[in-house]
Amino acid sequence: MNLTRERAFRLRRNLADAGFCEGDIEKFIKLDERGERREQFLMLENRRRALLLQLHDSQYMIDCLDHMLFVLQRKNKTTEDKE
Repeated sequence: MNLTRERAFRLRRNLADAGFCEGDIEKFIKLDERGERREQFLMLENRRRALLLQLHDSQYMIDCLDHMLFVLQRKNKTTEDKE
């Protein structure tokens, strides 16, 4: 199955926007040309899973910062109340 130039462009752009490296984009395109949908699904699912892990890690770091801000604000309020 041959890709049209427009479809190949859109596919490349979408994969790049999703964080795929150039090598993985090429692999995905080749799989598309061969009609290997199962492998394409696996690639997309794996990338999604990796992004979710990054998101959860980032959320944990934000939670840690929020806790530190809360503690500092509470200490600051206590100090101001004593003055």
